[in-house]
Order: sequence, then C-alpha cells, then structure tokens
Amino acid sequence: YENCTVECYFQGQVIQEAKKKKKAFYLMFKGDLEEENHIYVREHNKWPLPNRRWEVRAVYNSYNQNKHLKRFNFFGDEELMENLKFKARYLATTWTVLLKMKEEDFYLHLNQEDIKRLKKYRSENADVNYLDF
Repeated sequence: YENCTVECYFQGQVIQEAKKKKKAFYLMFKGDLEEENHIYVREHNKWPLPNRRWEVRAVYNSYNQNKHLKRFNFFGDEELMENLKFKARYLATTWTVLLKMKEEDFYLHLNQEDIKRLKKYRSENADVNYLDF
C-alpha cells in the first residue's frame, strides 16, 4: 500500500462526480458506496408523409441505474485504461475508507499482461467490480 493514499468520507459525501476526469483507481477498504448512473437514450422514429417523404423525430429518454458497492469493491480502472471521464457519481452511504492510487502508480504496479487480464475480466463481468480475497 506504499503508493496508495487513504481517504475517508462521511455519509452523504460525494467521492467522485460523473463526467470528471480525475485519474485514480479506488479500492474500498471499509464502508458502503452508491454508484449512480444516469443514462440518456436517443431513439429515432420515422413516419411516412405524402410525396414519398419521411418525418424523423428523435425521442429522448433517461434512466437512473444505481449500484451498491461495499468492501473490496473497486472503481476507476476502466476510466484509467480507456482514458475516459468518470461515467458515474460515487456517493458514500456510510462512513467509508478508500485506498486511492494515482494513474502513474496504477501503471507502475500493473504490467501489460495485468491490464489485459483486467480488461478481459471487465468485459466478461460487466456489472461485477469486487476483489475476492
């Protein structure tokens, strides 16, 4: 844990906002988090009009998807590996202790084979994000 910092959050405190580009990998050591995803969906509908024309309308919907994270769950790895902004908002639901590893330390401790394994794990277990000790 020499390259990790320990961060403590109180209940109701926001750990990470969505669409922010904070480069870090987080591992939960104690507590509970809520991962809040707000998903926007755009669909197109077509209706026939006279004279062989079509009217196209875009329909927008949004959905909220929340996931409960607890001890040994982790997040931030996909954003680091794919150079993305955070796609979810993370909120502490209890007193929470996280180990935080910056981007340069993440790549220092993981070699290319580890990163390939992690990407494969994420693709096969899209909704699973915990370490099993």
